[in-house]
Amino acid sequence: MKLDIEGMEYRVLDAFFREASPSLYPQHIILERPTQKSAWSGLSMLLIQSGLYRIAGRTRANLLLSRQKPSVIG
Repeated sequence: MKLDIEGMEYRVLDAFFREASPSLYPQHIILERPTQKSAWSGLSMLLIQSGLYRIAGRTRANLLLSRQKPSVIG
């Protein structure tokens, strides 16, 4: 999924992940690198610190996030 929604990424993704079934979560997300630290803080907590995604790549303007595989305990 490629997002380019001019600073609304956190609000849109937060609502999506609260409402959607995990089976609908995208395998990869490409989004513009946030320019404001506060915007990155929210996205980082929602996507990376939660363990859903990891940073798989970066360009000058974008981040590529890949979905983490759930850990199996047993």
